[in-house]
Amino acid sequence: VIVTAGDGYSKELTSQQIGTNSSFIVANRMNGVPLDGSKAPLQLVGSGLPSASYSVGNIVRIELTDFQEPTEVPTITIIKYASDEVTIINQTTVDHVWMEANLPVIGDGVTIYKYQGVTFDPVDLWDPTENKGMTPPKIANAIKGTRVSDLCDLVGGMAPGTEVTFVATDGWETTLPYDAIYPDPHVYSHLGDTVIAWYADGNYVPQYGDGPRLFFAPEDHVTGQWNMHEGLAEQYWHYYYDSGSATNYPSVAGLSAKYVSTIRIYSAPLGEWVLALDGRDIGGLYQDVSRSYFESALTCQFGAEHQAEYTDGAGRTWSGMPLWLLAGFVD
Repeated sequence: VIVTAGDGYSKELTSQQIGTNSSFIVANRMNGVPLDGSKAPLQLVGSGLPSASYSVGNIVRIELTDFQEPTEVPTITIIKYASDEVTIINQTTVDHVWMEANLPVIGDGVTIYKYQGVTFDPVDLWDPTENKGMTPPKIANAIKGTRVSDLCDLVGGMAPGTEVTFVATDGWETTLPYDAIYPDPHVYSHLGDTVIAWYADGNYVPQYGDGPRLFFAPEDHVTGQWNMHEGLAEQYWHYYYDSGSATNYPSVAGLSAKYVSTIRIYSAPLGEWVLALDGRDIGGLYQDVSRSYFESALTCQFGAEHQAEYTDGAGRTWSGMPLWLLAGFVD
């Protein structure tokens, strides 16, 4: 979808970015009043805009193109926040051209890095031998990319015990701990380097349509469920819920976020908490939900409309997950 202003300025968005929700709005009014000035009569706004530059004003044309190759080179903005999680200490924006020229490149574009699919075996959820879920693997690409640690270091790095969140252009968020970005020998033996891949199977982004993408790059080139079990604390594990068997299958491939556009580094360790969902009294399930699971992993399992906002009488806006979704997960 190409949105064009009267002066010819335009921005391109994919159907994946736009989705079917209201995160992109062609607005004709602000605070109930018709737009005026240089942005009138229509302006693109919304929570889904990748950056302020996408807020095209004075819209005169919206064009849908069929199978058009993207032309804009995607960028990644790395932001380091103070302990209040609001104040920005430092930030920078880079693209793959700069990363390839200035930082070490991980992967040769020939060696294929793979993610194991779920086992679909309730008695062997983790499959340390990596024999299941590999024909074919869930993800398999010959990549080149940049260490996340090198990107974090551009703005001051991370402190032990803190977290980093990867935000995609479609709003998807994936959070990992310090230990996954600056791994000790044990973690490295399971996950290798954590990288942002900007090249795969002969194509740079944007022609590499899933990129920039989060990858683990272990020495054997295969990231399995057991690697996640051993390399990450439990609150960072990702699952795929199979409703037919009512089974939560470990799904390490769910950590491989696509379309990464922002990396958020937090300076203070985030407190952990657990929410118990108990539906056993009515014949349902029991599930402990950690903070990071609530904030990221559940978005995959609960599907659309997993986030909600409410503005109270004092003008405060609250955001979270609808209660009916949490109840329905164990119903």
